[in-house]
Amino acid sequence: MSSALASRPDGSTLAGTVTCGGTAGRRAARKSGWSAAEACPAQHVNQVLVQVGPPSASGVPDGIYVAVGSVSPPVIPADPEGRAARVAELTASVVKVAVYGRVNMSREVLDDLMRLLKLTADQYDAAVALARRPRAPEEG
Repeated sequence: MSSALASRPDGSTLAGTVTCGGTAGRRAARKSGWSAAEACPAQHVNQVLVQVGPPSASGVPDGIYVAVGSVSPPVIPADPEGRAARVAELTASVVKVAVYGRVNMSREVLDDLMRLLKLTADQYDAAVALARRPRAPEEG
């Protein structure tokens, strides 16, 4: 299993540290453990909702809200009459998303997350390219 770390401008990493707010813009970083993530079952998601939070009293948005969920493909009968009826039913309905999580984050954490997702996407693409490369017969 591989992991990715997003570097912050202060040199700390998103996945490897917890940043605690301080006074006058000072920040303290300390190591954090992610072992509890292993006990949390991974859910398949194919839907993402991202929203800017409502304005606070000062007018600044209350962070960014992110929800993740999934929509399973509907069962559509093979027979033409059943298929037509099911498609009409689906067209007239709202597909409900099973929501698996919702988080609120600051703009700074959003920047960290975007860097981490880009790094992970690059690692994924490199692994796919490596897996698809032509192999010599002796490599199997």
